[in-house]
Amino acid sequence: MSFQERTTIIGLIVSLCVIYFLTTTMYVPLRAEQGAELGGLSGQAYLLFKIILGAIIGSIVLTIVSVIVQAIVTGDEDPSTLVDERDRAIEVYGDRIGYGITGAFFMYGVAGLAFLGWDASWFLLVMAYGFSIGSLVGCVLRLVRHFRGY
Repeated sequence: MSFQERTTIIGLIVSLCVIYFLTTTMYVPLRAEQGAELGGLSGQAYLLFKIILGAIIGSIVLTIVSVIVQAIVTGDEDPSTLVDERDRAIEVYGDRIGYGITGAFFMYGVAGLAFLGWDASWFLLVMAYGFSIGSLVGCVLRLVRHFRGY
């Protein structure tokens, strides 16, 4: 398994964790109209900040652990972290699809603010879901391309 495939799997795991935490800590209280218990918009933004910070730290830790595990399993003291042109093309493909999904969620959030009278809390949540789902779909598409050999 290449370095790029491992980092894509890590991105998939982190995206799933972020979606889980968004749902349990932000969506459920907002849906139950308990958004004030989250501390208003600034409290929700702080909670989102903590989720994002956890995702960044988790990605770094999982990447380091995966390199160490591969070094132990293969016996190679310096596992390759090289990325070839095929890997770059696959990454660009996944990123473009992810950006498109994020943009669609942004437009959905703006429409909710403009036409449905949403609170800014809902817009913040939709944007967070947009980034997470965009990343998740991009990772899945990258994995499919890696395993198909494109």
